[in-house]
Amino acid sequence: MNRDALIEKITEGLYDSGCQSHAVTIFRENLKFIDWILKKNHELYLFLKSPFNSIKDKEITINNVFQDVLVSEVLIFLKMIVNNNLLTELDEIRDYYDQLIYKDENVAEAKIYSPFKLTEEQISNIKAAFYKKLKKQIVVKTYIDKSLIAGLKVIVDGVLYEYSIASRLDDIKDSLISNINNGEEENNVKNQ
Repeated sequence: MNRDALIEKITEGLYDSGCQSHAVTIFRENLKFIDWILKKNHELYLFLKSPFNSIKDKEITINNVFQDVLVSEVLIFLKMIVNNNLLTELDEIRDYYDQLIYKDENVAEAKIYSPFKLTEEQISNIKAAFYKKLKKQIVVKTYIDKSLIAGLKVIVDGVLYEYSIASRLDDIKDSLISNINNGEEENNVKNQ
């Protein structure tokens, strides 16, 4: 089984367990907490990731740090991802877990890239536009991308919507090339 398939399978297992115990949101918050702790404590992250530390030592450390703050299913899940060397994929696991929640709740995640920080009103307008288009609630993550010059790039449900000068110029270029190629074909037909 490849790494991506393994990540999906174990994350789906955690999600299914959360659904059965009506704790999907608690599991999500536990994953967020683990991520926060590991980003704030780089030594702990390196210890859990290191192949030179035994699984037993890692599990003891996980129990000492997390046992009183995580639900048992997420604690077991954390041990599983550490033992399978998937700790570096925690962001991907969290993203996939969120996607599973969004799918069940008819929510789409929009990643908005712009050359500047967007105002709350601009974000609200973008959410409203995509709600009309997709008939889903929209959750937004914004990113600054200085290469955009002007405009936006939005990714929703894996589909790219680009509203930038660069994309408009590419459209014009493609149109001109198409017109030139069509004109050459017409001239070739006339000359034969």
